Amino acid sequence: MGAAAASDVQTFGRGFTPALAEQADELLIAVSDLDLKAKGDAHIRKSPGRPVWIAAGRNWDLTNASNKPARFTAVAFWKESSN
Repeated sequence: MGAAAASDVQTFGRGFTPALAEQADELLIAVSDLDLKAKGDAHIRKSPGRPVWIAAGRNWDLTNASNKPARFTAVAFWKESSN
């Protein structure tokens, strides 16, 4: 079993959340209405309480596409090393 870490993330309108420094699967759970701009023109739109899974390898920022603040819980899951 690998490690996990949870974060309470808040962004202002048009703010962004950078990609993780280390490769990890991510579970985002909306606390407020979310409209996040992902890679290219893709958007992640979720109502409070709704989750979204992002597979390891995200190398782009998540930008709040709204003018309103956004809040979500982010849980990162790192795979166990095979040492």
